[in-house]
Amino acid sequence: MTYTIFCVFTITYTIFCVFTITMTYTIFCVFTITMTYTIFCVFTITMTYTIFCVFCNTDVNVGDRWNDLYEEAKLHIDEHTTAYGDMHVVMACVGAKQRDTAKQMVQSVKEFVQNGFGHSAKVISEVGQPMIEAFEAYGREDYATAVNHLYPVRYRVTSVGGSNAQRDVVNLLLIVSAMLSPLKEHNKLARQLLLERQALRENSPMTERLMAKTLALHTD
Repeated sequence: MTYTIFCVFTITYTIFCVFTITMTYTIFCVFTITMTYTIFCVFTITMTYTIFCVFCNTDVNVGDRWNDLYEEAKLHIDEHTTAYGDMHVVMACVGAKQRDTAKQMVQSVKEFVQNGFGHSAKVISEVGQPMIEAFEAYGREDYATAVNHLYPVRYRVTSVGGSNAQRDVVNLLLIVSAMLSPLKEHNKLARQLLLERQALRENSPMTERLMAKTLALHTD
């Protein structure tokens, strides 16, 4: 009887251990693969947004490729996980000329800021929201409003994360918006920002093209 109980206990314990180890390993593998795939997708998508946005700000035609990015981005309009993610979603909306969706994004961010909490919500509130509103205004060709939203937070953009190259999209947006704004003080600001950019990035063809365009648009 004792031997039988011992055998039953041993078998049960062995099955339990094997099951636990197998399930733990399976969950770990699934989690690792899922996270790796997610990170890869996010990195690929955000990098593509950034590259396209830089191209558009420097008069490079990317065709209708924004539409493909928009189809992916519109699924994340109400997520607001990070300001960095929100920035790329609204970039896709603006690039695809989906003004209503961009406006919906702005409203969604405002509602999130009212009810959100924690570090991410704080960054979105203080820096992310003005950036998103600037992109949305740029999409409506309201360049003066874009400048007014973006200029006060331009030195705080690092708080949203991403690389210097990715965040440079925001600098370019501010320069181009100031360049196209109907306000003379904004046009002057565009030249000042480009001079600052020239000092930091010597021999930059992009900066030279933007400076030439600014001087051509505003001779006074």
